[in-house]
Amino acid sequence: MRRVPILAGLLLAILVSGCAPRARPSQVRPAMDYSYGPAKPAAIESNMAPDYTGTPARMFVVTDIGIDFGEDYGNSFQENFVALAKDCAIDSEVSRIPTFDQARAARQQRMRKFAPDTILTIYRNGGVTQQTAILSVIYDVKVIDVKSGKLVWRAQVNYEKGDFRKLKERGREIALELLTKMKDDQLLRNCRLSG
Repeated sequence: MRRVPILAGLLLAILVSGCAPRARPSQVRPAMDYSYGPAKPAAIESNMAPDYTGTPARMFVVTDIGIDFGEDYGNSFQENFVALAKDCAIDSEVSRIPTFDQARAARQQRMRKFAPDTILTIYRNGGVTQQTAILSVIYDVKVIDVKSGKLVWRAQVNYEKGDFRKLKERGREIALELLTKMKDDQLLRNCRLSG
């Protein structure tokens, strides 16, 4: 029955002193804080169908951009994509991906009314998180020709959040970088993007 006082004493010693050796202040390193760091441009790897000769003029965009870095980022992407696409002679409409069926039906109705010749989908397909913060995302991006139903352009976009105080700027940057890559790949042939 001597075990109980010994175990109680050991437990008390652990609770009072802690079980890890104490570090000197000079040995303590602050945790890395990625939220204020500068963000790199998106790394975009893409492929275009070699037999695609169409020129998109009406592009309907379905995306979940905004569920990752927040509404400011998502709204900025949406506004800037529509504005920048005009520099590529494209009328576009953006629909953020809803989570309930009524909104899906409304989006499909909007899509039919808009009558696109191409559909651009942008889905988050991975990334890096630190505790509860998303540091970077991987987007799976596809352009589908409506008439043929074929996939005509696809990209994987690795994108860092960067400074959370500049999310509106980051939303504009991802829109510009995607359109610029489509232009460089000759998917968008009538583009006058200036940045």
